[in-house]
Amino acid sequence: MKRRGKRRNGGATKPAKVRRTLSDDLQDLIAKAKGNALTLGQVLEIFSRRGDAIIMVFLSLPFCQPIMIPGFSTPFGLALAILGAHYMVGRKPWLPRRLRDHSISFKTLSHTVNGMLVVTRKLEKLLHPRLTRLCTEPALNRVHGALIVACAILLSLPLPIPASNMLAALPILLIALGVLESDGVFVIAGYAVAALCLAAFGALAWLGTEGFERLLRWA
Repeated sequence: MKRRGKRRNGGATKPAKVRRTLSDDLQDLIAKAKGNALTLGQVLEIFSRRGDAIIMVFLSLPFCQPIMIPGFSTPFGLALAILGAHYMVGRKPWLPRRLRDHSISFKTLSHTVNGMLVVTRKLEKLLHPRLTRLCTEPALNRVHGALIVACAILLSLPLPIPASNMLAALPILLIALGVLESDGVFVIAGYAVAALCLAAFGALAWLGTEGFERLLRWA
């Protein structure tokens, strides 16, 4: 009598799930726009499956590169302040109707996203989970949210100083990237830049533009 053996699948293994990157999400955004303008509300809906951190990355990253988008620092800054406040209290991302309806032309969107892809592909090589407690501890997340709100308010100020936008947006970007990818080193870097940002804006308020520029040169 023949002995029955277990059926085998030829040693085939279940393919590992491919991890999505920020670059993938940005490319999806352009594909879903289909050549049309998008509102901030639509961007929020497209990114909502990845949480509020990726939305904060999208809103802050354009101000951390040479590409300038005139007239966007105030609405983007206010949107970041609101999102940071919701993150601080653990609520779902939300924007008031006036900000949700703020339109971004496809030309501006594609130009900005293409510039962002150059930066994100470099950052993705550095990002990996480490010091994860800094990104998952609820009490620390409230502190992260409060710092994001402060920097976002500074970003929203219509100041005629190009470096001011970058200085205010960079801490938000670093903290949001750290939270998104569970990388505590990026969160720490965000706090370090935030300290410089707050000091620079303090110098601006106390000593004017000259004091602001002097502090940046020293840093």
